[in-house]
Amino acid sequence: MKLLTKKIEWVDGLKAFAIIAILLNHFVESFGPGPWFSNPSYNWPEFSERMVTIFPQGGSIIVRIIKFLGWLGDMGPGVFFLVSGLTLTVSALNKPLNTLEFYRKRLLRIYPLYITIHVIIMIAAKYWFKWDIHFFSIPTILSLLGLRFTNSLFFYINPSWWFIWVIIQMYFLFPFLLLLLKKKGVRTFLLVTFGITILSRLCGILGFTYSDNLYFWMTGLFVGTRLFEFTFGIFIGFLLFNNNISLTKFLSNKSKCLLVSLGIYTIGFILSWTYIGSIFSNIFITIGLSGIFYAIFELIFKNRSSIKNPLLWIGRNSFSVFLLHQPFLMYMSPLLKGLQKGVVFIIVIALSFVAGYYIEKIVNAFIRFIQTHKNSINKTFTGKWNLTLLFSLILLSAAVSFLFLVGFSKYDNILKLILFLSLLDGIFLRVNKKFKIAFFQRLIDVFIILAFIFSLITENWRSVYWLLLILSVIPLIVTIKLKEFFSILITVFLLFTGTVFWEIYLRKNSPIEVGEWGERPALQMDSTTIFSLIPNKTTHLKYNNYDYHVKTNSMGFTSPEIDLSRKATNEKRILIIGDAFSMPEGVEYDCSFPYLLEQKLRKDYPKFIINVINAGVTGYGPNEEYAQLNKYIKTVKPDIVINQFFVNEYSDIIVTKLERRTNIGFFVDDSRKKKYFEHDQIPIHLKNSITNRLDIIDTAYRYSKSLLSLYEKDSPYFSDSVINKISNYFDKMKNLCSKNNASYIVMYVPGQINVSKPKDISFYPYFENLKDTNEFSLGRPQKLTGILCEKKGIPFLNTTNYLKSYPVQPVYYSESWHWNKEGHIAISKYLEKYFLNNQLITLPEKDTALKN
Repeated sequence: MKLLTKKIEWVDGLKAFAIIAILLNHFVESFGPGPWFSNPSYNWPEFSERMVTIFPQGGSIIVRIIKFLGWLGDMGPGVFFLVSGLTLTVSALNKPLNTLEFYRKRLLRIYPLYITIHVIIMIAAKYWFKWDIHFFSIPTILSLLGLRFTNSLFFYINPSWWFIWVIIQMYFLFPFLLLLLKKKGVRTFLLVTFGITILSRLCGILGFTYSDNLYFWMTGLFVGTRLFEFTFGIFIGFLLFNNNISLTKFLSNKSKCLLVSLGIYTIGFILSWTYIGSIFSNIFITIGLSGIFYAIFELIFKNRSSIKNPLLWIGRNSFSVFLLHQPFLMYMSPLLKGLQKGVVFIIVIALSFVAGYYIEKIVNAFIRFIQTHKNSINKTFTGKWNLTLLFSLILLSAAVSFLFLVGFSKYDNILKLILFLSLLDGIFLRVNKKFKIAFFQRLIDVFIILAFIFSLITENWRSVYWLLLILSVIPLIVTIKLKEFFSILITVFLLFTGTVFWEIYLRKNSPIEVGEWGERPALQMDSTTIFSLIPNKTTHLKYNNYDYHVKTNSMGFTSPEIDLSRKATNEKRILIIGDAFSMPEGVEYDCSFPYLLEQKLRKDYPKFIINVINAGVTGYGPNEEYAQLNKYIKTVKPDIVINQFFVNEYSDIIVTKLERRTNIGFFVDDSRKKKYFEHDQIPIHLKNSITNRLDIIDTAYRYSKSLLSLYEKDSPYFSDSVINKISNYFDKMKNLCSKNNASYIVMYVPGQINVSKPKDISFYPYFENLKDTNEFSLGRPQKLTGILCEKKGIPFLNTTNYLKSYPVQPVYYSESWHWNKEGHIAISKYLEKYFLNNQLITLPEKDTALKN
């Protein structure tokens, strides 16, 4: 074995060269984009464009060469895969391989250092870099465990950590791969693993994968794409262990090794230029690059201790530097430029070596301490004081969960921390201690399961945790005489099925709008208007206090289908542009003001063909409404456009496309957690039930629901920039109507708080003094809108006083913003009167004979 040990001294040399290549790659790519070779992506430009930029453009030849070498450094991780396979094999062949012991040692090798550096980076990212990092979010927990198996996780926080996920997969497969090698021989082993790799990479090229990111897939999102680089290392390790003469002879001829490796690497580099070639390129590149590094080490460094020893030190400390350096480069990159940036980056990399070295030493010393004092630690942490601590944490977690339920949502992070700490403590106790009282042992088992689940799901569900923990006691007591496994299984099954059936019942019989809009089933994403109603569909919508149907025509409008291709001389088309008040939300269409107005005008003008075309869509703001009018005005050919303008247009106009779609519930961020958990009914129903019984008023909800942020004296929604946006919106709408021979009218809809009495508003904010003119200005939105319209010569219909004085009250639903049936009747009468008083329905002069 001494001979073998000498032969693999160069392994640390390979690691050193690989980490230097990777560091150079990260250094170079901080100054600009990377190349169009190496692992491919679906957004590659045409081949000719890729070839033009294959060698860096601009700058001196030295700078371009350094940049090019940095690009090539992107291929460095493959060397680590090969070396890992080699060293694992040499070690495993020295003694019988115990699979579980192998896993334990491997995880102990990577996890303590990885988790330590992960935590350090998270703290730096949160409090120094000011990145949006959440310590106990699902992505963070999965990242901490090295489980980076989705697109959103693969480069999460620190892109370099993708390597951990790949190496974990390789460690898991290693015992089975070694068994395949021993049982089936070298040839079969290489053919099988080569075939898996090629097939995996081919699936990526053809798009037959669970990921839509080809670069991530080929880099190692699925280990199959990098498998042969690892298994070739296993093959080399197997030959080295068995003192293979051919390999020994090849490695001893350093010049030949260098030339052959250069040839292999060159083939791989050329293959990496195309999609088809990239199926094979990584294999050739990794093998060739490893051979080049070996030859350089043997030819230049081996017999020169002054340069060999520092190089070997770099190799031995490569893992900690690999984990540590990149986030600091990412943070510094946008802050610096030019030479200053280069100097600072070199300092950061140098400090990463120093910091990584000492962090690893501290971690290893801590592990040795634990292993040395294992028995004493077990005895201490399984004592009575720790049992008391665990049960205290269980009770505390239940209490904080209850507080979270009744409105103290700021305690969510505290709850996550308590759950995490108690989960670790509970697992430790269950592994190291048997309880004398069976019930307590089972309770801790159920607690561990619940704590794990509730650590991962969304925050609204954590408000239910306390209840399930209490309910778990009942089946545990009933099943106390059963074996532990069956008792826990029955308890968890009952909790799970009971929750599922309860959720199904609530969704069917008493759904509440939560996490997504209640109108979501009737809506679709739209490339022009961000979202729209689904055409030719009747949707039964039941949520909150609403139970109604939305029926759309072929254009996605809620008004009946009409033939728009021909327009009679005596036909008048009135187009309603607006939001939920117009759609309408909460009432059937034949109770809505557009329908009622149409019926009234048809009676008032029997010699005319009156068509009120309702384009109102729930949630539409100025951005969507202009896009909608621009899209349909030439098709509809309206004579009059009524723009129903709600008070919240001042906030809607600054909502982004992504925010709008996410709020609706389209989940464009591809978050499965949000999609499947954030609109569940149990948490919100439970909260409402408990808070009502305890007479707890959710002031934040009432403040938001009554739209008080739009009436604040210093509201940001009435800043100059927002007012300018609204002003520009009116200009665009008026000009669009003028170009298409249509009159443009703005009908202002006030908030409920401007019209209804407090007793008619279930969410009235009694805790605020709305008469305090230093705090609130309830008349500003309508006054400002009227001023803008007056300046532009736009007819402005302010419905506030009319609705407020309407004899039948209330005209709004008491539990929501919108008009009830009486409100729609009132508005239809108001508009009818406006049409009659202003003689809006007239014929062109040449057709006045029709009047007689």
